[in-house]
Amino acid sequence: MFFYFFNIMKLISLSLLFFSVFMFYMGMVFLYMNNVIYIDWSMFLINSVDMGFTVIFDYYSLFFCSFVFFISSSVFLFSENYMKGDFYLYRFMFLLLLFVISMLLLIFSGNLLSLLVGWDGLGLVSFLLVIYYQNKSSLYGGLLTLLTNRVGDAALILSICLLFIYGNFSMMYLSFIFFDKMIMFMIMVAAMTKSAQLPFSAWLPAAMAAPTPVSSLVHSSTLVTAGVYLLIRFYYLIIYFNLGYYLLYISILTMLMSGISANFEFDFKKIIALSTLSQLGVMMMSLSLGLMDLTYFHLLTHAMFKALMFLCAGSIMHGYFSNQDMRMKGSSLIFSPFISMSINLSMVSLCGMPFLSGYYSKDLILEKFFMFEINMFMMVLLFMATCFTIFYSYRVCMFIFFNYNLYNSCFYNFESNVVLISLMMLVVGSILGGFMLSWLIFPIPILIFLPLYFKLMVFLIFFLSLFLSVIINYIFVFIMTVNNFYNNIMVWFFGQMWFISVMSGQFLLKYPFYMSYFILKVFDLGLSEMYGGQGMYKSLAKISGKFNSLNYYNLLYYYLSFLLWLIIIFMFYMFL
Repeated sequence: MFFYFFNIMKLISLSLLFFSVFMFYMGMVFLYMNNVIYIDWSMFLINSVDMGFTVIFDYYSLFFCSFVFFISSSVFLFSENYMKGDFYLYRFMFLLLLFVISMLLLIFSGNLLSLLVGWDGLGLVSFLLVIYYQNKSSLYGGLLTLLTNRVGDAALILSICLLFIYGNFSMMYLSFIFFDKMIMFMIMVAAMTKSAQLPFSAWLPAAMAAPTPVSSLVHSSTLVTAGVYLLIRFYYLIIYFNLGYYLLYISILTMLMSGISANFEFDFKKIIALSTLSQLGVMMMSLSLGLMDLTYFHLLTHAMFKALMFLCAGSIMHGYFSNQDMRMKGSSLIFSPFISMSINLSMVSLCGMPFLSGYYSKDLILEKFFMFEINMFMMVLLFMATCFTIFYSYRVCMFIFFNYNLYNSCFYNFESNVVLISLMMLVVGSILGGFMLSWLIFPIPILIFLPLYFKLMVFLIFFLSLFLSVIINYIFVFIMTVNNFYNNIMVWFFGQMWFISVMSGQFLLKYPFYMSYFILKVFDLGLSEMYGGQGMYKSLAKISGKFNSLNYYNLLYYYLSFLLWLIIIFMFYMFL
């Protein structure tokens, strides 16, 4: 059975790789011919409102689909080794395929009605994948993911209800009137919940309870980028209604919060999840400034190196008895040179190392940001958020690769051939994807007009932060080791994502639980049992007992009266 299943996994991986190449070729054709194809399928009419599906083919959807297929191919191939011996392998494969299909429905949707099918499909299947291991942490992460995304789903459904007035749900029917501003606001809230922007950020680290192949697929190119992709489709309305102003502040605060929290975290997968949250903030920030093509460019490059980072993290954790604590690892550079090289490559690409894929998109976004009329406070926040990315990347590398801990243990060499092939695919994409996409998406180079010190600031952020990482790392270690009340509150504040995880979970439910327990004791187990239920039963039983006793006395009275009448009749006949 396992041999048959693994052959199916390889077949699916090869099929997805073939479709990836085909979609990439079609994307280049559509890009250079400047083609856009709409296919409208009218299913039925309700009160003259067309309830149908619209499919859109352009280079945005085709390139994104190609990257989803490519990363899914690598994830399926990696899962063959990672999920070996799992009892529910068939279920895992089926859920991953459903997830990819839901993402394709969202990518090619041309109206909000068909988009809702893929949108809700992503939310439902992600919940099933997060709770795959069926333990307490998985259930907590799955429920938090599902309920947070339901807020965005409700906003998207409300926008569809408002679109009902137009008689069509197509994205092309939105115009520049105030009524459409309400619709656009609902769509932006839906995108913020899916892409985990403040204050909806708590579900993203909690969803790390899923298997690592799921995390690689969900948090690189599918679920979390769905909100960014949706806003790219409504880019002109965001700019017209000036909603980017609010999105700019939210995105920069999200970047800053995730960067600080990652430096206080020891869970390997949660640090990578917080880095995903930081990069989603970068995408939202560039989109709020009107840089739609740069947002799309960074979305694709980030998908490649972040998928590589998750798969490398899964390999390392698999080698260390599935332990996610960084302090229990070390010397991975000796145990697995190729995987260590791959994750270091993804880390420096995340930081913006020149000539890697992350550099081409992040460098352009930062330089275009400096060209706008932004106040100094926002520039300082962006500078700090970018520096924190390099700080926690250095921290991860020091713990995983250069921490020669005597207590760590690796039970085998985890560089299997299947894992190496799946990682090599993403390594090539992380190295070559940046400049290849920059040639395709920007055939005419973007002109940058900046003073020399602003131009050099992008390189200064990278190299100065790399130099300061050693000092900053010791500062964070000192902060976490000092034991006093104020320091513990500060560590708790930054480590809990500015209390967002607490506010999203226990805090909001604590007092309602107390109230429900009070209602349970007073009403369900108290008054209702006293005056209904048990109380009524006891009252009826007492009344029934009274009636029984009365029946007994009635029978006694009946016999006594009968005896009395017999005596009276006997006496009457005696005296006659």
